[in-house]
Amino acid sequence: MAVMDAVAADVRARMLDHLGGLPAEIGTATITAARSAPIVLSPAAQAAVSVVTVTYGTGPIVLECLAALAATLAGVDAEVIVVDQPPPRSRDRALPTAARLRLATAGVRLVVTDRNYGFGGGNTVGVAHAKAPHVVLLNPDAVVRPGWLEPLVAALDDPAVGIAAPVLLNPDGSFQEAGQTLNRKGGTAPITERPSTPVTEVTYASAACWALRRAEYEQLGGFDPRYHPAYFEDVDLALRYARRELRSVVVAASEVVHHAGTGARQRTAWAAPQHAIFRARWATELVGMAARG
Repeated sequence: MAVMDAVAADVRARMLDHLGGLPAEIGTATITAARSAPIVLSPAAQAAVSVVTVTYGTGPIVLECLAALAATLAGVDAEVIVVDQPPPRSRDRALPTAARLRLATAGVRLVVTDRNYGFGGGNTVGVAHAKAPHVVLLNPDAVVRPGWLEPLVAALDDPAVGIAAPVLLNPDGSFQEAGQTLNRKGGTAPITERPSTPVTEVTYASAACWALRRAEYEQLGGFDPRYHPAYFEDVDLALRYARRELRSVVVAASEVVHHAGTGARQRTAWAAPQHAIFRARWATELVGMAARG
């Protein structure tokens, strides 16, 4: 994928406009260095994997996310990047995420922005700050389990795989999803059965945790800012990967707990217009998927 196609070039141009500049120049970057920090990460000088997390008024759950990363990345050539965006006004009095990280962590690359660029914009900023060839996009409400990373990265050894995702579990350990399906109206539904093979192709998987190659993310233009602030940009990008004959897969050996289900009213308000954008863009392909299914 040496050449960016017209769609990718358009997405990238609109993202640059959305951000107001180059993503690598957005935000103020520091490395957290709390004394006697309970959560310590050791960023590799030449990281093989960059883990990117985007926060927006995120509560203390992000510390559970980072603690699990610290425990599972010990001895791994990795770095952890947190892009912290200003919280919504309703949470102005809460302790900012950046402050939590400065008090409780060491070794986190913290990128603080002056406005909310949304899920897609925040991840694009994080990927631009990443140094490794492989990137994991991880929600701040996702808690990785031991042994989660290696199978995801190994799945990317197959050049036909563009996105590798884990099995997602609920906090009580019950099954949440192993990828998602799409219907002809653009409706999504989780696959709620455990994968029958070690690596299973899916239409897409929720971007609570995605492993991908940084170069391909950039060549495809990344997430589309049409979906700002959030929702359906992950489905859209997965389909753009598929259009380039790059598959999305779920890796059975990788498990991540996802604390889904908070802020349902806000999700509904945001998701409805984004769904309309998604349906309009992919109407022809959705009909074809339904026919094949």
